[in-house]
Amino acid sequence: MFRRAGFAALVGLVLSVSTVAAANQTVKIQGSVYSPTPVTVGRGNTVTWSNLDGFSHSATADGDSTLFNTGAFTSPPRSNVFTQAATYAYHCVIHGSMHGKVKVKMGVSPTSAAKGATFTFGLATAIVPTGYTHDMQVSRNGAAFVSLTSTTNQTKTYKPTLTGTYRVRTRLHKTSNNFTTGWSPVSTFTVN
Repeated sequence: MFRRAGFAALVGLVLSVSTVAAANQTVKIQGSVYSPTPVTVGRGNTVTWSNLDGFSHSATADGDSTLFNTGAFTSPPRSNVFTQAATYAYHCVIHGSMHGKVKVKMGVSPTSAAKGATFTFGLATAIVPTGYTHDMQVSRNGAAFVSLTSTTNQTKTYKPTLTGTYRVRTRLHKTSNNFTTGWSPVSTFTVN
């Protein structure tokens, strides 16, 4: 019985860190505008761009188009699965005035625990793109964010030594040229 309970707890931990409850999102392109922007999804969810204009547009990541690029299209819609927590600014390569953002949430498990507990941050549902790391920052009780060691892993563990309410965020950092995405939406956890 104990083995089953332990196994069930382990499966629950893996699922809570590897997925975040957020639905796939659709961004409409109409009148040379992305709507809505920003959109927020969980790691592993899809954003689909649907072009309602009668001419071509794209949705191309700012700074490094290898992160995602729909290419120029009118129809059918184009999609991208976002596997890494971060905030991605993007633009249309044809119309320089068109800009949008996709915010990808990270996971934290558990969300509350006693002092001395280890927390696991879910950063990705796939390997980090080649040449990138996840920069990590944490804040306690509203103080300034402090950097943690960067990682190329899909998860990172953290063992706080003080009680309080913590905020955590991550972004992708390309080590060859220091390009960074925006910070992911902030996730919170409590140490009692």
